[in-house]
Amino acid sequence: SGGFSAIAYGYGNVESYAYLAGANIQDFTFQPELTGTTQGVTNGCVGLPISLKINLPYKPTKLVWNVGDGSGNTTEAPPIPKDSLIRNGVVFYTFVYPKPIVYTLPNDYTFRVVSTKPSADNCGATEELSVDFTVDPLPTAVIAANLTSCSAQEVTFSAASSVANVSGKTLTKWIWDFGDGNFSSLQNPKHTYSVANATTFKVTLSVGADNGCFSDVVTSNIAIGPQPVAVFNSTFNGITSVNSNINSCINTAITFQDKSTIGGGATITEWLWDFGDKTSSTSQSPVHSYTSAGIYMVSLIVKSDTGCESLLLTKTFNITDLPINDFTLPEVCAKDGIAIFKNLSTDYDKQITGLTSYLWDFGEPASGALNTSTAIDGNHKYNTPGTYKVVLTIKNTNGCVVVLEKVFTVNDSSPIANFEVLNTNFCSNKALVLKNTSRVDIGTISRLEWYMDGVKILTDDDPLPDKKYAFALPSLGGNTDKIYDFRLIVYSGVTCSNEISKKVTIKPSPQISFTALTPICENDGDVKIVQGQESSSQNGSGVYSGKAISADGTFDPKLAGPGIHTITYTFISLNGCDSVLTQDMMVFESPLADAGPLIYILSGGQIKIPAKASGKKITYKWTPSLGLDYDDVLNPIASPAEDTEYILTVTTDEGCEVKTKIMIKVLGEVHPPTSFSPNGDGINDVWHILLLDSYPDNMVEIFNRAGQKIFESKGYKIPFDGNFQNKPLPVGVYYYIIAPKSGRKTVTGSLTLIR
Repeated sequence: SGGFSAIAYGYGNVESYAYLAGANIQDFTFQPELTGTTQGVTNGCVGLPISLKINLPYKPTKLVWNVGDGSGNTTEAPPIPKDSLIRNGVVFYTFVYPKPIVYTLPNDYTFRVVSTKPSADNCGATEELSVDFTVDPLPTAVIAANLTSCSAQEVTFSAASSVANVSGKTLTKWIWDFGDGNFSSLQNPKHTYSVANATTFKVTLSVGADNGCFSDVVTSNIAIGPQPVAVFNSTFNGITSVNSNINSCINTAITFQDKSTIGGGATITEWLWDFGDKTSSTSQSPVHSYTSAGIYMVSLIVKSDTGCESLLLTKTFNITDLPINDFTLPEVCAKDGIAIFKNLSTDYDKQITGLTSYLWDFGEPASGALNTSTAIDGNHKYNTPGTYKVVLTIKNTNGCVVVLEKVFTVNDSSPIANFEVLNTNFCSNKALVLKNTSRVDIGTISRLEWYMDGVKILTDDDPLPDKKYAFALPSLGGNTDKIYDFRLIVYSGVTCSNEISKKVTIKPSPQISFTALTPICENDGDVKIVQGQESSSQNGSGVYSGKAISADGTFDPKLAGPGIHTITYTFISLNGCDSVLTQDMMVFESPLADAGPLIYILSGGQIKIPAKASGKKITYKWTPSLGLDYDDVLNPIASPAEDTEYILTVTTDEGCEVKTKIMIKVLGEVHPPTSFSPNGDGINDVWHILLLDSYPDNMVEIFNRAGQKIFESKGYKIPFDGNFQNKPLPVGVYYYIIAPKSGRKTVTGSLTLIR
């Protein structure tokens, strides 16, 4: 607002006049305050009561107030001062508008007061005082929040949508009341409710702008649901556990019993189970079993119909393998006494200390109370032959139960022993095959014993019907047969048995030996094998068989080839019995070698012998060594002074060798041809000088009649072909100079070129 004006009015003929009192005394003369306080204000707020007072340096006889709210003038005559004060030595009197002022609309208003002085002065008997006053609209408060939440769950409240409603003004104050005795002055506070039962709270907010105006209080109701508490038990094999660590076994059904709770006004509607093995359930009380041993963390979260979620509850389940249930079945007959079932059961860790109980059911209800037992091993007397179902139930410390049922037979007391001899060849070196044909009317034969000439040779504790037994007989040579007595005793229980005896005549068999064979080489030629022998003077004959061998023992290693070859020696006696032995013959691969064809060289010349050889890990030896640079390489350099035959011996690391020969003839002179015809017919197309290449440092030069050199070669590896500078030379006579070197004299002469 601006400054205030003062207007003085005279009496009678005295003129009235007005003046601007000035802003410098505004705050002192007019002093609007919040009603009920001494807090001065510079502006008003819609609906907010204010009190107006003025300070005058005299006691007026009348005050006429007008606050601009449309209510008209209010007159006090005489007005009573509420207070007085001294300022700059002048006494001022304070007068207050009779009632609080409440503006219902935002606007610019003017306070006016006409004061009648107690006596006229030069300015007159009255003066009018006025000042402008602005009333601002109230801010608007807006609550933003999720109006449904849960106990112990933080709720975020926001006043971000609230506005000051005055240009240039901002909100600076927020007054929150969360309805549970807690407050906040933050713009966007967070608050956590704690309730046992479903409760609705009234949340209020008032916002204040920097012009001092506060909004009306706005209200929102927030519904807070109680937080459920997850609780569960587990039951398996009749055992219920409330502990946090539970032991159980694989393949055992575990019932998870929900015991969760929640306060009034809400209901648990969702169950989220995690069994720790990548499986889950949403049932209230699911049933689950584990297929693998291990430690599993089972967790439960429950949710209510108000959307509230419990804390995670986790329990540890130690799942082990099942106990191992096993027991033996005795072999008994009706005449035997107690049948003993040996308990072989262990806990999952192969120990018996973890087993807590045993229950036997012997499958004979007629025996009454004797039909069951809780002893570790089962003991029961059966009086009647037949088949029974024996059941053993075991339990371990984890409460895990395993049931095992086995079918058990009480055998008849009268077994019948019998057997058949299956052989058609009764030679002593062949197994004697006997077939068990024993039987019992009820049950099975539980054990049998074989005897030969009164000596036990075999016990079978698990005989099967028609089972065959092969017995090796003692060695018997010569030409005389032997009779053996075979006896069979069969059992259907401990004391129930029967026996039978039969005699068997056995023929002697050849007594042969076949000693080891010495390895030979592929190129050794035929070898006579005589190592097979018969030692008991039996009448008969021996023959050999196998690859590359004749019946009389002649072996051809070349035909057999390298490698291991099995040779069989068979001796057949006149009684039809035979004996067979084998030995392996090792044939080593022989090397291959070719020293090469006849070679000519000039006297004083040399040549590399073109020998070829192959084989495994071979070595070389040349004889004689005279005229060779080396005698232990495949291709030595030969420079004999006279005709020489060299022998190459090639040997493998297994000792197999081969020899080959080569003749080297030594020529004394170089004899070049006197003509050649390079016409492309493949005959004498080049000037070939026999044996010249045996002189490695030879020099050949050819000239035409004019003395021009048309060919030159060192070593003469490429013979003269009748061309010069890649052009054919004309027919005619040419001249040559051949220098063999190596101590040989130069050879000269003429050469005729014919086309």
